[in-house]
Amino acid sequence: MMTEEEIDNKILILNEKVIDFRNDGNYIQAIAFAEELRDLIWQKVGYDHPDYAASLNNLAELYRSMGRYNDAEPLFRQAAEICRKSLGEAHPDYATSLNNLALVYYSMGRYDDAEPLFCQVTEIWGKSLGEDHPNCATGLNNLAELYRSIGRYSEAERLFRQATEIRRKSLGEDHPNYAASLNNLAILYRSMGRYNEAEPLFRKAIEIWRRSLGEDHPNYATSLNNLALVYDSMGRYSEAEPLFRQATEI
Repeated sequence: MMTEEEIDNKILILNEKVIDFRNDGNYIQAIAFAEELRDLIWQKVGYDHPDYAASLNNLAELYRSMGRYNDAEPLFRQAAEICRKSLGEAHPDYATSLNNLALVYYSMGRYDDAEPLFCQVTEIWGKSLGEDHPNCATGLNNLAELYRSIGRYSEAERLFRQATEIRRKSLGEDHPNYAASLNNLAILYRSMGRYNEAEPLFRKAIEIWRRSLGEDHPNYATSLNNLALVYDSMGRYSEAEPLFRQATEI
């Protein structure tokens, strides 16, 4: 029988192993340690504690990263229910657990299940953290992505623009998440054939990511490719080709 101090030390060690193996892309080993970590946290705090919910969430995130959505879903659902009971339905951590579940549904194409959860998440974060909080921008962005996926472009545009403005005010115009919002709005405009509106947004996102993340970062490569696609759609092939080539080389 381990002492409480020994349990705490082992929790720290296991958590570090989960992070290390996840960062190395060794999800199988990360899951094995995450399962051991979950069981140890249960031994320490029980089934109804937010820390146990967090351990379920972390395990589910690994499954989601592997595309094992059917394994991730029940864990996210269980984590959300624990947070609801232990923290209450107005708590931002409960909203986070709902957001994770909604993202799984979105990845599975279960848009009718994801939409009300994204709406609930945005409402909870808005009330608990304030409507100008970056989490609210995340909630709006996720809902906008869903609407874009199902062709509800006018609703998606409104939400993307709202999320972009929140991130600009709360994070600043040099933050990579602000660039992500610009990129998302530009992708929507490209989907709508509004290339002249998409181009400057992609160019701005490219510059922000170049300065904040560096020219070797995948986001920078993605933004170059997105701008190249716009030029290709506009028939500006001589401008598209070097961007495609540069993105491929990163």
